[in-house]
Amino acid sequence: MASDFHDWDKSDAWQTDHPVIRAFGRLRTTVAIGKLAGIASLPARLSPRQRGVLLAALERLYAGGVRPSLAEDTRRGLGAMASTGEVTSRGVGWRQLAPTLGLGAGAFDPDRAAEEGRHHLVAQLLAMSPRYWADPVQAILFTALQYGLEVALRRGRCKPEPLKTEAVLHYIQSAVEHRVIPAMDEAGAGLPETYTLDLGTASMQEGRDLLAADLAVVAGVHVLGRPMYRIVLFQAKNATATGLTDVGRNEGRQLDTFLSTGMGWYLFYPAWARKGAFITTVRPATEVFHDVWAHGQAPAFGQVDAYGGERSPGWDFASFVSIAMSSGRDLSLGRLFPDAETAAEALADDRRQPLAADIIAIDRTGRLALRDFIDATASLGYGDGRVSSFPSRRHAAHRRDEAGSPGDPFAPGW
Repeated sequence: MASDFHDWDKSDAWQTDHPVIRAFGRLRTTVAIGKLAGIASLPARLSPRQRGVLLAALERLYAGGVRPSLAEDTRRGLGAMASTGEVTSRGVGWRQLAPTLGLGAGAFDPDRAAEEGRHHLVAQLLAMSPRYWADPVQAILFTALQYGLEVALRRGRCKPEPLKTEAVLHYIQSAVEHRVIPAMDEAGAGLPETYTLDLGTASMQEGRDLLAADLAVVAGVHVLGRPMYRIVLFQAKNATATGLTDVGRNEGRQLDTFLSTGMGWYLFYPAWARKGAFITTVRPATEVFHDVWAHGQAPAFGQVDAYGGERSPGWDFASFVSIAMSSGRDLSLGRLFPDAETAAEALADDRRQPLAADIIAIDRTGRLALRDFIDATASLGYGDGRVSSFPSRRHAAHRRDEAGSPGDPFAPGW
């Protein structure tokens, strides 16, 4: 039984006092409190487009490597919302969270919630725990990404897109450095020997507003058995309350440039309406290009659907990075590069101008030199490079390149 305390393969049996469970629980509590404040919550009336993206997000999460118990506990959570129950160690109850699904606590209807995809929010919260994942690296990534995104949106609801995106990186790094890694060290619960995870970040120091993208996500994954860097660029856009957004910057030239990279995706931040904001979605630049030009008349730059509709529903951001970008079989997603140097070069255009303002890099292969990649981006104008390595063997202390914490992008003076 003592060995189970250190064994991620037995994480579904870890008790609530386990350091890793406590750390994930604190992150989940913060996200739950944000939902009570309206972040990534649902309106009373969902449009067909909103229902479509919620149902698609739930299906992708269930198919993305979680244990069957997630779906079972999600159904139980829906039922508990009509009565009582706890979602976190700090006591944010199911009934208290019910209004975030847009159905109200007084007359909660779990059947309607399931039919309309509203229970995606329940599954999303529950999935912020290692108990529900067969792959511990996916558990860490999903939780840190969800935490970073929703805390950044709560604290920066009125900020411009680039600053929101910078804040997402800050809070992801904060979750990793101040919650997850210390808990793993305390418990002596390093990742199983078949798993490894390094996480790095870097940011442009000048000329951020001139770039084609706000964020580059670089994922080191095994593609058909070979370690490769996969790169996806994200252009962040604020959506309206109806889920539409405008991609017509520079008379559409930004979209053309973004499309030409072959690795462009749009990151749509939800509008803050009277009672809250919908979920954040991502869609490929190819689909956005279709939305703009498919009408056969004048380009519809201001009518791009952040949700994607039935034909191509958008992805939930945390699921996209932790599930889709980890795929070793999908050769069409982003672009693939064999080493740190060519991957870094791909982040610049023909004039050696960087393509993204911020970088988050993840290596789960253990065979790619993530530190070399971060160092290689310095010649393009990136700085503040940081790399953290998660403990990969029992009782092994983690490695960290730099002391201190990243600056708070919402602190006075930023």
